[in-house]
Amino acid sequence: MRAHIDRRYDLIFQNTTFHWRAYSTMLLSEEYLRLTARLLAPGGILAVNTTGSADAYRTALEVFPHVARYASFAYMSQQPLVKRADAEAVLRRCRIGDEPAFADDLFERGRVGDRLARAPLEPAAEYLRASARYAPTVITDMNLLPEFRRGEPPLFGLLDEWLPRQ
Repeated sequence: MRAHIDRRYDLIFQNTTFHWRAYSTMLLSEEYLRLTARLLAPGGILAVNTTGSADAYRTALEVFPHVARYASFAYMSQQPLVKRADAEAVLRRCRIGDEPAFADDLFERGRVGDRLARAPLEPAAEYLRASARYAPTVITDMNLLPEFRRGEPPLFGLLDEWLPRQ
């Protein structure tokens, strides 16, 4: 991204790995989100898979004034995020190269195109107020929060008896 800082994008989409994995801070930190925000065109959206990290939503809210949640994704923008009445028509016009991004059958009831067109956008701040088990913290390049403070994959618990005590 630093090599193409002069480019602008309507959408930057990242299906990030589990937030507790090594180096995930590099894709979730405040510094990274600020760098990425500079690459967005006016009205552009950054979509990041938070993998359920309340800290990732809290960090997004620190950088972007408008953050919405759908499933485990945070959608971030400098402009308000609103659900369009013509969402299905917009999705049907999406292209990958010259081909439709969604085949017609994907808009049948319950399939991915239909679910996306009907899905509500939940403000991330409301989601955090309703569901956070702890006070979420802003992730930074210096605190490496996802890797060292919050993440506890099941395997670590099994290793406790062999790990040295401090």
